[in-house]
Amino acid sequence: MRSLAVMLAILFASLWPANASAATRDRYAFNVTLDVDSAIASVRQRITFTNRADVPLDMIEMLVPAVPSGAFHLRGARVGGRTASASVAGAGLRLSGLDPIARGVETTVELEYDVRVPRPGSIRLGRQGETLVFGSWYAALFPLDPGGWRTHAYTEDGDAFVADSIDVEFNLLIDRDVTLVAPGLPVAAGSGRVFSTRVSGARDYAFVVGPRLSRAEGQVGATQVVAHGRAGDEGLTRAVARATTEYASWLSQRIGPLPHDRVDIVTVWSARPDQVGQEYDRIVFLNRAQAAEAIPLGSYFSYLIAHEVTHFWFHGLVGSDPVREPWLDEALATYLPERFFSETNPDIGASRLATLRRRVGADASRIGTIPIDTPLPTFADENTYFAIVYRRGAAFLDDLWKSTGDATFWRAMRDYVERSRGRIATAAEFHAAFDRAAAANLSPVRARYLRGAAITSIAGDDGRFFDETGGFTVSNAEGIPFWDEFRALGGVDALGYPVSRRFTLDGFTVQAFQKAILQWRPEVRRAYFVNVLDRLSQAGQDDWLLVHRMTPRPSDSSPDTGLAWERVVARRQAMLDIDPTLRSAYFAVPNSIDRYGLPVSAADVGNAIVVRCQRAVLQRWKTDVPWARAGQVTIANAGDLAKEAGLLPSAAVVSERRA
Repeated sequence: MRSLAVMLAILFASLWPANASAATRDRYAFNVTLDVDSAIASVRQRITFTNRADVPLDMIEMLVPAVPSGAFHLRGARVGGRTASASVAGAGLRLSGLDPIARGVETTVELEYDVRVPRPGSIRLGRQGETLVFGSWYAALFPLDPGGWRTHAYTEDGDAFVADSIDVEFNLLIDRDVTLVAPGLPVAAGSGRVFSTRVSGARDYAFVVGPRLSRAEGQVGATQVVAHGRAGDEGLTRAVARATTEYASWLSQRIGPLPHDRVDIVTVWSARPDQVGQEYDRIVFLNRAQAAEAIPLGSYFSYLIAHEVTHFWFHGLVGSDPVREPWLDEALATYLPERFFSETNPDIGASRLATLRRRVGADASRIGTIPIDTPLPTFADENTYFAIVYRRGAAFLDDLWKSTGDATFWRAMRDYVERSRGRIATAAEFHAAFDRAAAANLSPVRARYLRGAAITSIAGDDGRFFDETGGFTVSNAEGIPFWDEFRALGGVDALGYPVSRRFTLDGFTVQAFQKAILQWRPEVRRAYFVNVLDRLSQAGQDDWLLVHRMTPRPSDSSPDTGLAWERVVARRQAMLDIDPTLRSAYFAVPNSIDRYGLPVSAADVGNAIVVRCQRAVLQRWKTDVPWARAGQVTIANAGDLAKEAGLLPSAAVVSERRA
């Protein structure tokens, strides 16, 4: 092993440059030493990032999907060259004890850890025979929003991984000759034991290590398509390459080419029949159990290939938030293959779409017409998630195609891809692309599928009058851009409709919406959320909230006295442990502290488990109620509560409806 140690030292010297240059994207560098027999990867990882938030960062928040399976074992962590305190909760890794990192400052995070690949594991991280699959294996920074880290809880259902584009340098040292399938152009050669790759603008980084694999190639424009399978599966591998090439060529013509030199499709074994495929940036995994050497057009395996290949565009090229808006990539990956089948063979396409519509109807009879833009953590189970996000999401896109017409549909899709590539896109950007392209009013289509019919495109840059809740205007008048802030925070979908005019509270201009009250802070040029529940408590409304709104009284806050802020946060957020579903829902929104405030109490109130926060009340229902099913999470409308309790001035709630 001495020669391996020397090579490791050489690679590591190039991996950690003494003076890393500034870069727009975060830079991830990995040095991995893999022992195949034990299936243990020893990892040294370095992340170089710039604080793009508007606030100093006093901790580093990371997601490590390998933690829940017991595969991740941290040995040490440093931030800015100094040892950091590390704590793990769920799949979250927090590094603390730091000097605050100011806005615009570049910082390095260095981790040392082992990944012990489970047997058999899963299609995301597992060992199948002599093949090791590394999909969700490393530590990744949560994205940064203006208010700080956009954290979220991790679940095995769906793809609970939100990632900015990164640049990657990957060095792998193995104790025997193997075949490596990994994104990136080779930048160093070895004898099958030393590998080095680089990629730019990747959403994540996955790879497969194994014995000799079968290989077949295709070409889509400037992009090489490479299919891989186990030795002896040469016929299947060629069929996968053909099917991938045909579909990717079609989709490239519709929405634009992939900007990659190569994409890889790897057929692997998974012990879990529910894991049929998994997408990563520039590489996807397909479960061999679903495959056959013949892949007829319209068969399930031909759909599965097309679905996962679509993710090269919608996940890799155009990012999204699969925790808060999972439909934005999965509905597209479900529906666009149906358009391919319809254009390639109209009879097969018509049959498949009819089957899809029947299943959507059966789903509606079983679980109701849940909005497709429901966040991932609020789904009661994986079957409901697939029914709504995949199938009902595809039905929405099919109705959108019918409403706009084929040419307009594809023009809007190309516009969306071009404007959103390389970023974490939002549903609002998707809708805006269709509104730019379409002459038709798309509101009726959206109203059938999305939360809040007024999620439609909003005409005008300076404001809008809303008639839905009595008649109030949200505007940018008098230099206070509530209209801009309202849209940036998610509009009607996130805040509800306005329920008041502007008014003054504690010397600040505020406006109430159904779900929150916004306060304009001129010193930072931002709108903050008002602590509505705290104000209701100060107004003596705790008994009313308990009796009439099933909201527990605040707990004793005296233990917070003298604690550092991060310990206060930890103590308060521990209240979420009363219910895992509520905990997931709390962390599912960007900047949960900004949106909900800190938890102040939690209780089981009979037919619901309730967490009261400073700015919202989260409820997980144990029985069916008229407004929610058992297991569903709802958020009490804080602005409506304030209005009902008389917290808003009477003059502020007088309608602005025009005569």
